[in-house]
Amino acid sequence: MAPIPLTFMGWLSATALHDRDRVALIDSTVTVTYSELVESARAVAAGLTDAGLVRGVPVALACEPSAAYLALFLGALEAGAVPAFINTRLTHVRCGRS
Repeated sequence: MAPIPLTFMGWLSATALHDRDRVALIDSTVTVTYSELVESARAVAAGLTDAGLVRGVPVALACEPSAAYLALFLGALEAGAVPAFINTRLTHVRCGRS
């Protein structure tokens, strides 16, 4: 029996290996398989690492909810960053500012 992955990316990678074309998510514009999601997340992680990201540093994520947003989040985690979500729909009025 294979060991259980200790991280979400480990589980996701194992799922992509065993069920490559299985649909992982569907958003309003695209359907993404597990293997595509893992590849996208790893590309984000590599880009952050190549840009000099230091593990444990917060990385702001500001975009609309989408498959790309999930890949950014997972890639940031894989690179060792601490994802900080920014709600792009939050207005200054809702923040208590005029």
